[in-house]
Amino acid sequence: MKSLSQLWLNCLSLVCISLLFQACGPTSESTAEASLTESPAAPENVDKLLDGGWYLVEGTYAGQKRAESKPFQFKLFGDGQFAFLMKSEGGAWDYSSTGSYEIEGDIYRETFEFSTNSAFMGVTAEWKFELKGDSLFIEGPTKIINADGQEAPELAGGYNTMQEVRVRAN
Repeated sequence: MKSLSQLWLNCLSLVCISLLFQACGPTSESTAEASLTESPAAPENVDKLLDGGWYLVEGTYAGQKRAESKPFQFKLFGDGQFAFLMKSEGGAWDYSSTGSYEIEGDIYRETFEFSTNSAFMGVTAEWKFELKGDSLFIEGPTKIINADGQEAPELAGGYNTMQEVRVRAN
């Protein structure tokens, strides 16, 4: 019999999947390329411009690029909250997290309130970001603070080890 916390995490994953699929419809491949030439969003509007669904089209992790023709990550933003769902390399939807986020200048900061990876519960991660049209570029993390308030770069394999490109889902 599964523990109550494991059942809760499984339910959370199913809710995230449902919300993400409802919000994230297909978008054209040219959207990412076209938006690379657009100007960055105005700083005072960035937090509202993230609202909605985004899928990851390209990611580089510790120097290894992972790009697929099908999305393997979805992220929703709204009212200072995020929900995140990811496929393993084997194709199973097996990781999800939710929490709050804030933006300060070119820094995106998220705090994990729930996660299928218990090591991230209560963790705050900071990233550099840039929004160009319908493309969101994230690099980092630049800082990770664990639930005890201590810096913990090991949670992400070190600092500045990831680069991601997300495209807004229409």
